[in-house]
Order: sequence, then structure tokens, then C-alpha cells
Amino acid sequence: MKIYTTILMSMIGLSIFSCEDVPVFNEDQQTPVVEAFLYTGEQVDDVKLTELIPFGNDEEDIPPINDAQVSLIYAESSYQLEPSPGDSGYYHYPGDDLVIKPGETYNLEVLANGVAIHAETVVPEAPSGVVISQDTIEIPPIYSFEDLRNIRETFQETIDISWENDTGEYYYVLIENMEENPQSIDVNETLPFRFSFVSRPTTDDFFSLRIFAHYTQYGLHRARIFKVNQEYADLYESSEQDSRNLNEPLSNVNNGLGIFTAFTSTDIYFEVKQP
Repeated sequence: MKIYTTILMSMIGLSIFSCEDVPVFNEDQQTPVVEAFLYTGEQVDDVKLTELIPFGNDEEDIPPINDAQVSLIYAESSYQLEPSPGDSGYYHYPGDDLVIKPGETYNLEVLANGVAIHAETVVPEAPSGVVISQDTIEIPPIYSFEDLRNIRETFQETIDISWENDTGEYYYVLIENMEENPQSIDVNETLPFRFSFVSRPTTDDFFSLRIFAHYTQYGLHRARIFKVNQEYADLYESSEQDSRNLNEPLSNVNNGLGIFTAFTSTDIYFEVKQP
């Protein structure tokens, strides 16, 4: 799952052009930018390296770095990552002996364009006290524009998910339809894919799911509640600032730019059914 690349790139750009404390890089040197995310219990396959480009350029023009040496260090053992297929700049670990665990510290070491880069992250603990208000919701199929208007105007029922968050930490929610061939609630709409939705990070301790905004299809859905690590929370908070007030480089990567962070999630399920 790839998230908030645009936030990362835009805020790095704002930092470079707005902050006196941002590291100064040689103009002739291709500066690596790191986007590396670890997920508890999942394969390591979301490590991306690109070259720094001037702020305001099209994201599609960002050159990937496919020939770097990338290692993940855990418990004094080094795990060598390999380039993923294609000209993507992504790297992955091909083995099954590297496990991402809550509460543990991981280090990322990169040698790219003659630059040695290092970053560290601590995997957060799983969200606790996750509760869903109901695990089944019934919605009649929509056959006409009149049906659609009636649903939009009258259907106010929500599915409420809550969790413990006494300390005001950041969380976000991912909603995914789990069916192989999901049926749309609006029978006139044929979607060639399973519906998914990613929320903005929030310091709340609840999230309310509404029809059309957070689900559009019948069937089993998975809600994944992610606890966000501090460096990612800092990045998001910085993205909400007026760029004239930025005074910290938006990076936790030593001798480079970007972010290396980790997430831990708790899953809960609900089903959307016809009456």
C-alpha cells in the first residue's frame, strides 16, 4: 500500500525553498530521496528511492533510482533488499526470515549515487480497544436516479469504529472490499475493481463510515486501523502549516531527504447486504 507520496514530495520541496536549516546539497550531486514504509507482519516491499527534482515539477517526471545498495538492519543482522521489477525505484526483501514486529527498532542503510544514507524507525504498538458499532448493514439496491436521491437524502445510518487514544496520537483508516467480484450498490454502475478508501490521519478516537463516501459495494469489507509513527505524524502536521512558518527539515533521513517510518494495524470486518 502506497500512501501520501504527494504530501512527502511537496513538503520536501517547501522545506528546501523555505527553511534555513535544511541540509545544503551539491547541485552536481544527484540527491536521493527516500520513501520507506514498514508494516507489521507484512513483507518489506515499500522502499522507494528517487532523485531530488525542483519543487513544482510533475511527479511523473521524478527519476527513480534502481541501482542502489539497500539494507535493512534488525537485531544486528543485515537483510539485503533487491530492486523490484520494472523501472520503479522500489526495493523489496525476497526472503521470509525478516519479520516486522511492534516495539522493535529497524535501521535503513542506502548507498545511492555515491551517497551513504541512514535512517531509523521504531515500529509502533498495535491500536488497542478497537470496537465496531455493527458488523452488518443493509442497504437496498439503487435502480434509478430517484432511488439514488432518496438514499442520499434519507439514509443516515453509519458504521462507527472507535479505539483507545488518550494521548492524542495519529491514526488512519483503510477500508477495502474483500469480495472477488463485488456488486455495486448502484446497479447501473459497474466498477472493474474492489472499492477501497484511505482516510486522512486523525488524532480522534473514532471514525464514522457513510454510504458512498466509505463504501459503494455489497459484500465483506475489512477496516484496518493503523497507528502512525511519530515521524509520519510530524510530516503530516508540517503539511498543514503555512509554508512561511516552516523551520524544520521534513526528513528523518541522515545525509538525504525523505522518510523512513513504520505502521501497525488492527483489523475489523463488516458486511454490506441487501435487505
